[in-house]
Amino acid sequence: MPEISILIPVFNSEPWLDACLDSVLGQSVKDLEVVCIDDGSTDGSGAILDARAAADRRVRVIHAANRGQGAARNAALDACSGNYVHFLDSDDMLLPGALETLLEKAKEENLDILFFGSETAFDSAALKERCPKEERGHPRSDAFSAPRTGPALLLDMAAAGEYDVPVWLYILRRDYVAERGIRFREDIKQEDLLFTFLSLVNAKRAAAVGKTCHRYRIREDSDYASSPPKFRNVASCAVVAREILRFGWNQPPERDEERRAAAIAAKMAVGAVRSLWGRIDDAERRRAADLPPLDSFWLNTMLKTRSERNSRNSPKRRRRGSAKCVCCANRSRFASAPFSSPRLASPSPQSAASRPIAALGKARAPRGQGKGRRTPVRRKLTSAAVWRPPPR
Repeated sequence: MPEISILIPVFNSEPWLDACLDSVLGQSVKDLEVVCIDDGSTDGSGAILDARAAADRRVRVIHAANRGQGAARNAALDACSGNYVHFLDSDDMLLPGALETLLEKAKEENLDILFFGSETAFDSAALKERCPKEERGHPRSDAFSAPRTGPALLLDMAAAGEYDVPVWLYILRRDYVAERGIRFREDIKQEDLLFTFLSLVNAKRAAAVGKTCHRYRIREDSDYASSPPKFRNVASCAVVAREILRFGWNQPPERDEERRAAAIAAKMAVGAVRSLWGRIDDAERRRAADLPPLDSFWLNTMLKTRSERNSRNSPKRRRRGSAKCVCCANRSRFASAPFSSPRLASPSPQSAASRPIAALGKARAPRGQGKGRRTPVRRKLTSAAVWRPPPR
C-alpha cells in the first residue's frame, strides 16, 4: 500500500501537465501513486498521461467522459489505495520535499487532516496586475502545528485569517474520508467549499504546518481570472451555505465548537454569494427567475443587507435583537426544509416552507380576546451564534 495517493483530475491541461507530473514523481518520497482522471480532454492530455503511465508504474490513468471536477475527484478517491490522499490540480505543482515533510508530520501526530501553505505563479505580468490579491498566495504560520480537533482548528485559523477552502491545501487520511463518507457534490461548481468544511469539522485530530508546499498557477483562462462569472457559481455557493447551515442546525447543544465552526463557514459561503452576484452581468442575473420558490427565497435572503432583512420587523422587535448570520433569522421555520440544488423540485405551494413570506407574519390571538382587538404574540428571536433549537 503506497504512503500517499496524489489525485489529479485532468481536462485540457496539455501545456502544464508534464510540469505537474514531474513535481510529483520527483519528490523524495518514492512510495506513492498518482491517480489521473482524464475528464474527457479534447487536446493531447490523454496521450501524455498514457505515455507517463507506460514509463512509470506509479502512474495510473482512468479515461472518462467529461462530468466535471467533482465527479473526477470522486472517481479518483474510489480508485486510490494510499494511506493518505492529496488533491492536486493538473496545472499546479508540489514544491521539492513537500511530501516528506507532510507525511512525517501526519504520521507522527496520527492526523486526520494536515494543512500547509501555497504560493502563486502567474502566466503573465498582465495577469498578475489583474489579480493583485492572489499574489500573496496562501501562507501558513506555525501557530497551528499542535494537534487539535477539526472544529477547533477551523475556528483558530479563521480568527487568524488563515482558513482557506481549496482542496489542494491539505492532505487527508484515506480511511478517515471513507469512514465519514465524505464526497464531492457533483451538481455544483464550488465543490471545494463544502468538501473542505466537512473534512475539517469531522476530524478528531487536525493541524497545520508553517511551510509552503504547493504552487498554484493562475492562467488566462482560469476560473479566477475569467470575468464575469456565471449564475451557476452564485447558485452553487448558495447551496453550499445552506448545507453548512443544516450541518450546524443538526448538532446537539453540547457540540458548541461544531456549531460555531458552521456559522463561520456559512458566513464565508454567503460572502462568496454576494461577491459573485456583484460580478455577474444582467443576462446571468435574469436566470435567478427560473429558480424554484424555496431556492429563490434563500438566495434573496443571502443577498439582502441586515437593514433590508429587518425592515419588515417592528422597532420593538428590532430592539430585542436579530440573528447575526444572514441565513439564520428564520431558522426555526426552515430547519426542516429540504435542501436542493438549483432547478431541483421544491415543496408544494401549500407547504409552509414554500410560503416563507407568509410564515414571517405575526401570529394573532383569536377574535374576542385582547379587549376586542387582535393582540400580536411576541416571539423572541434566537441568536444565530447560539443556535438553540426550537421547542418541539
